Amino acid sequence: MSQPGPFEETPPHAGRHEVLAIQQRNLRRLLTYVWHCSPFYRRFYADHGLCERDLGEVGIRDLPPTSKDVLMAHFDCVVTDEQLRLADLQAWIERDTPPASLFARKFIVLHTSGSSGRMGIFVYDRAAWRRILARMNLPHFDDGADARVVYYGAVHSRFAGAIMCACVLGTRYALSLLSVLEPHTRNARQLNEMRPKMLIGYASSITTLADLALTGALDIHPKIVVVSGDPFTAEMRRRVESAWDVPVVNLYSASESLMIAISPPGAAEMCVLDDLQIAEVLDEAGREVAAHETGRLTLTNLYNLSLPLIRYKMDDFVTKGALAGSPPFGTITDICGREHEMLPVRLADGAVDDINPIMLTGCGGFDIPGLERLQFVSRAPERVDILYAGIDSLEARIGESFRALLAAKGAAQTVTFTVSRVDALAPDSGTGKVPLVRMAPRV
Repeated sequence: MSQPGPFEETPPHAGRHEVLAIQQRNLRRLLTYVWHCSPFYRRFYADHGLCERDLGEVGIRDLPPTSKDVLMAHFDCVVTDEQLRLADLQAWIERDTPPASLFARKFIVLHTSGSSGRMGIFVYDRAAWRRILARMNLPHFDDGADARVVYYGAVHSRFAGAIMCACVLGTRYALSLLSVLEPHTRNARQLNEMRPKMLIGYASSITTLADLALTGALDIHPKIVVVSGDPFTAEMRRRVESAWDVPVVNLYSASESLMIAISPPGAAEMCVLDDLQIAEVLDEAGREVAAHETGRLTLTNLYNLSLPLIRYKMDDFVTKGALAGSPPFGTITDICGREHEMLPVRLADGAVDDINPIMLTGCGGFDIPGLERLQFVSRAPERVDILYAGIDSLEARIGESFRALLAAKGAAQTVTFTVSRVDALAPDSGTGKVPLVRMAPRV
């Protein structure tokens, strides 16, 4: 099988039942294709007792999960195109090609930061990219091809945000990429000159720009703001909406799937694009969590066949939303953190355990009015410095919440901590994002 069957598109106004039926048919298409074209998946499934005739009926939960470490270790056997070889892709990335460049003139290449221990490389073919382009219809924005769009994030490498903007929005509008690693005052001057009509970037960096706008240092008037890349708290939304009274869209995008979920302007929940992927939110035992519960996201990308991701364990923890009425798509209410943002703490018995990032957000008692952003700096398992951006005098509330976490963990007597307010939390020099947990150099 050299060519897959056609990807089934979701018609406008489709109901939930129809969306899920299309999802299942596209899953069958994907499984049939990888059985014939991906040596890794064919062997992987056969080793778990599956054969080709099972692919027409097997449920998603009957398939074994995969991970970044597994797929990167077997990359050359996972991909379905012989032009894709990990060593060649790594060498191409190191050449620092322009964002809109294509590998072998046909593949769009992204990579992760490697902060979790191994850099992930993800490849999309033109068909997958066209599918994303067709879905990237942002509301309240029809200013034409000469409209200025600015992406504000990490632009020094092939991270998903910059590449997606260059390859999708760059084909429609006058796009500029602005590095979040440059001084904010310099970026504000450039933005004042650019006067963008659409502003896109990490939630943390867009909030910083909103603060500059509220003080008068930034004078731009976008018609729409799109945030992505890191969690967007209620306080951050309030500040952005105070700076610009325009629609604010929260896009959940990752290297593994460029459009996982999106929130319409004014909506608290994000709609999962169930026709493009299967998003399972699972507990530690691998069971689907109930509505309003938090679990780890396991993703099956249905639209990208070049590097198939099937039951792929993401690093993200999300809170599952409810299905009120009969919406076509499922929802998530919060992106709580990432697996590699665990905070190590010393327990009373001398052992070292981790506090899950879920508990370092609003899920763990940090949903505090006026609190914009937190960062937990681990100096040692016995010492944590908590930095926060927000209004004055929140130290006691933050300390109370963290003390309760330590007590529940059995570390209240063995871990000391400080809480300090800062004007802004500095982004990571590699990713441009503000990490929830930062490991300070051990002294």
